[in-house]
Amino acid sequence: MHANAVVHVADRSARPVSDDELCKGLAVAEIVGPAEGSVHMQISESVLDPGGHIAGHLHPFEESFILLSGEVYLRMNGCDTAFRPGDFGVVPLGVAHSWRNVSDAPVKWLRVRAPQPRDVEVVRDSTFLVDSFGLPALSSSAPPFGLPTVRHFGHFDEVQMPPPGPVAIRGANNYAVSNISIRLMVDDTVGARHHIMFVGQMASAPEQAHNAPPPHYHAFEEMYYFVSGAARGLLEGVEHPIRAGDVAFAGVNATHGFIPIGDEPLRWIEVMAPRPPEQDSMLFVNQWNAVQEASREGRRIT
Repeated sequence: MHANAVVHVADRSARPVSDDELCKGLAVAEIVGPAEGSVHMQISESVLDPGGHIAGHLHPFEESFILLSGEVYLRMNGCDTAFRPGDFGVVPLGVAHSWRNVSDAPVKWLRVRAPQPRDVEVVRDSTFLVDSFGLPALSSSAPPFGLPTVRHFGHFDEVQMPPPGPVAIRGANNYAVSNISIRLMVDDTVGARHHIMFVGQMASAPEQAHNAPPPHYHAFEEMYYFVSGAARGLLEGVEHPIRAGDVAFAGVNATHGFIPIGDEPLRWIEVMAPRPPEQDSMLFVNQWNAVQEASREGRRIT
């Protein structure tokens, strides 16, 4: 049995980070990490209270994010930037940054770290304060999305989802799947080297269910953060009901697949770490079973 898990995010309470030198008003709910069998990623929801901040620091891993609610300011590369729901970005490995919530409401974002921190339980094991870095200004502006000078940030909008088709990710050279839409957010084009993050969607119409990706596996880990719709999930041969608010994790070589059910499209935020290879990033169980059967029967397989 390869590492896999289904997590109900509502069951994961946010734990305050007790480090007055590093932060104020920060709580983190870990969703995927060593407890779920992951060795390549750490996925969490971060909540920063009104008036809260995270002092200037850096990490020996890259950190991507997508804003789920509220508004937060980030200082990085000499700029102070305001982020709102749907905004996303990546803080490259070793780059100093700080966060600030100047609003009167909590702010929440999905936080992705890859490679996985060496000790996820010890904050200072992989978080290094940067003296005199400073916090974002009390008034910061949104980035001018769309300009080539905005290298590490972007914004997701419904209209950006392409029509359903083959899996359009790195190395997925397989056209057996034709019912999936993908909007890439974090990859090498925005400065990520160790993981990718995107929004995926499958139509819910019953006649399209047969086009959903069949059970498959990878040489990397994968996390699905479901935001709408429902599905029948199959992880390592065990069926799980999937709803918005659930997270599914598939470790290296763990078989998995999802079939949308109901009237609402199935949509999720997905993370892959390490980055998929240039070729053969998706290995389908049914196809390799067919190879095995042909080999046993003495039929040609190449």
